[in-house]
Amino acid sequence: MPCQGCRSACEFRMDTLLGLFPSSSPKAPSKKIDYKRKQGKAIGARFLHECALKLDAKVTVVATASVVYHRFFREVNEADYDIYLIAGSCLYLAGKLEDQALKARDVINVTHVTLRPGGRPLDMDESYWNLRDSLIQAELLVLRMLRFSTEFEHPHKYLLHFLASLEDWLGAELFRQVPLRRTAWALLRDLYMDDFVLDSKPQWLALACIHIALQCYGLNVPGSVEGGKTWYQTLCPSCTREELWDVTEKVLDVYGQEEQLFSSPTGAVSSAVFS
Repeated sequence: MPCQGCRSACEFRMDTLLGLFPSSSPKAPSKKIDYKRKQGKAIGARFLHECALKLDAKVTVVATASVVYHRFFREVNEADYDIYLIAGSCLYLAGKLEDQALKARDVINVTHVTLRPGGRPLDMDESYWNLRDSLIQAELLVLRMLRFSTEFEHPHKYLLHFLASLEDWLGAELFRQVPLRRTAWALLRDLYMDDFVLDSKPQWLALACIHIALQCYGLNVPGSVEGGKTWYQTLCPSCTREELWDVTEKVLDVYGQEEQLFSSPTGAVSSAVFS
């Protein structure tokens, strides 16, 4: 069982998340980052997510691109590679793997403009074709580093199933009144910014997202089933209380890292390719 201090810290952070998720109030504009003045694989992961949003990539494309990105940087020294080029190549590759082929020109222009806010798409000149060649070569490099192993099990199908079961349990009316489903999906999207997704079972990740969403809105799943099982043990017998709290804390840590990205010192950084 988690210690009282750890649990209290988790509950405090859950409370601070309420303003981040869908509600009846208008959504606040997202914070902007000057990627040209930041460096590190954590920044690259956020850059990947921002570009994916602009490309209107499917959730599975974003998830696969993130897993590929994190796996790549576990194999190499991040200082030896252009994080923005690798992020773009991971998106390009993930589009192929998830049957949403993203055009190389779109990936190049979105990454280029995201690094240079206010800029315009590249002309079809020598600079563009050099960037395209770099993107393709980076894609091949990523595949080699992954040893061409590109099959991943994501938590999305588990989250879908678990939420459907909880809706039957709690009632459709509650699900209409509280954005529990959207909050859980938002959490699942955001946790892919951290490489701990490589180490956690997909079922536990899905349960942790639901757990946090329930805590945010002060909801409890009533009753227990035969044998005294909790709701999460009913949905996933292999998940213990300790494991659920451990994954929950890691999910919440992602938001702490997001704040650090904006508070950390900045300095002039250049992307060797998308400059």
